Amino acid sequence: MNYIEIFRGLLILIPAGIVTYKLVHQKKTFRFWVAVFFSFVWQFQVGLTLLAIAVKYKIFLFYTSDLLFYGVPIDIIFGLSLMIAYIHSGLKYKNQMALNVVLYMLTIKIFAIEVNHLFFGFFLIFCSMLVTLPAHGLFKWTNKDVHIYLRSILQNINWAILLLWLFPSIVFAYTTASWSMFLEQMQEANLLVFLPMSVPAYLIINALYHFARYGNGTGFPYDAPKILVTTGVYRFISNPMQAGIVLMMLIWGMILNNALIISSSLVAVFLFIVFKKTCNGTFQLCGQDPNWLEYQQTTPKWIPFKFT
Repeated sequence: MNYIEIFRGLLILIPAGIVTYKLVHQKKTFRFWVAVFFSFVWQFQVGLTLLAIAVKYKIFLFYTSDLLFYGVPIDIIFGLSLMIAYIHSGLKYKNQMALNVVLYMLTIKIFAIEVNHLFFGFFLIFCSMLVTLPAHGLFKWTNKDVHIYLRSILQNINWAILLLWLFPSIVFAYTTASWSMFLEQMQEANLLVFLPMSVPAYLIINALYHFARYGNGTGFPYDAPKILVTTGVYRFISNPMQAGIVLMMLIWGMILNNALIISSSLVAVFLFIVFKKTCNGTFQLCGQDPNWLEYQQTTPKWIPFKFT
């Protein structure tokens, strides 16, 4: 085992160990850890995406040949993102930015070969800005429970990246499908194939807007509304975001022509049923608002009408 593999292992073990120790022994609020989680997810997904783009366009290539996700060692980015997310919680933005540049530069220098020296520095700064600024905002705004609209937007960009890019990419990585094949098909297809996505998009965006404006909360169960919301699409169904996600994955799977992604909509239905308390964005209000139970009993969950 060479020093690169040793460093690679430490990049996972050390951040995981530090966060686990702090989680057990340090008295932080639950909201603090939710904020760290949001920051980590942004760091991981956006960092992974940008590095995959850099590899595709040969700005640099990674030495390692295992655990690669579109040419990027996913374990290294996971450990790096976890470490940065926790360390960021105690730093100001300019210090976070400097830390990101240094850590990404060290990681690339150790694990990758620079191919395009001209664009390397530009990419490093650009990548660090896209990773650091939103992650900083997500942590700060969630931890302090402020800027509800901005943090709701960033949280749901996180979900969109996960469901519409990262999850299909994982499916493609283990099947014969690929984004290249999809893009080739889209060149010959009409853009109207994306029109059905407007239905789940409307359900989700409308629900999130009313959660933020009238409930002072987001769609994430642990940053949920503090007031019962019955306006907008919530007048017709009590779980519009769940309905939107199921429809979105069904339609997205059909657009991508992938049975596994289509079947993920059924998996989502199963999970929403099994974890109905956690997935219900206002469940924590059941003991606080006397109108909550009546609303849940009288309002359809997913379909705004009953079959007779």
